[in-house]
Amino acid sequence: MSAGHGSRSSLPITTKGMGRHFCSPRKPWNKKKTSTTVPIRVHALKRQKLLDELADLLSPPSPEPGSHICSGTTSPTDHPTEPLEPTEPEEALFMLDVEEVSSGNPTVEETHTTRPTEKSISLCASWKAVIRTMIDPFVKYTTAMLGKPLPVLGSLLSSCTAHCQEQKATNILCLFLDRFTSISVLSCDCSTLPQTLISHGLFPTAPSQPRMAVSVELLSFYRALFERSCDAIYALAAALNTYYNRRGFRVTNQKGTTVKEPFRRGLSQAVQWYAIPAS
Repeated sequence: MSAGHGSRSSLPITTKGMGRHFCSPRKPWNKKKTSTTVPIRVHALKRQKLLDELADLLSPPSPEPGSHICSGTTSPTDHPTEPLEPTEPEEALFMLDVEEVSSGNPTVEETHTTRPTEKSISLCASWKAVIRTMIDPFVKYTTAMLGKPLPVLGSLLSSCTAHCQEQKATNILCLFLDRFTSISVLSCDCSTLPQTLISHGLFPTAPSQPRMAVSVELLSFYRALFERSCDAIYALAAALNTYYNRRGFRVTNQKGTTVKEPFRRGLSQAVQWYAIPAS
């Protein structure tokens, strides 16, 4: 820095080049800032607290009042041994008496078990019976749609080939890749409701009397995605609901309130049983 220029504004103005370089003036070093030690009391309190907690952890637990510690030299006559009761097997711990539940005893708590119940066994048998009738329509649909764009389904679906007089109409909520819509599906003696759905590329979410169906293409996409990323069905249901909401498709109840998880249970059933015809 040139002599006589104590600030940046005092430098001469130039129109050529970068001009003169300005350096801040040096100031004398304050020795009090480096030589004075300031104790921080909070650090000492924190250190003492940690030491007290460590001492409590290392010290042996004190016996509770009223408890007696028996030494190993006690004779058997002082404390007669009682015969041990037979312990229940591990599976019996998850069993719950039906009579106690039906009696309305408030002290009885429900016990969740992973063992199959009669309801789950009956549901599995119903799915197996329905899947057998859906194999042929599924193969015909996938063969016909191979290498072709997806068609837009109408508001009424029917697969009757015998011109049956009695046909039952059922409103089904159908989930597609870009939307969901309610479609009236006709079923008769020659084509059941699951067969009619699968012949149009829709997989039911229940073996009997379904109220929701999922697009085969949507299930195939999730199947391919699961092979790469292992995303759970909860992630698919939440992402699909968010995607529908962003596109303006919302599921509401009779009061007009938005349903939080409208697709999780139905999607879990469809994904589980769609693996049989897809494999």
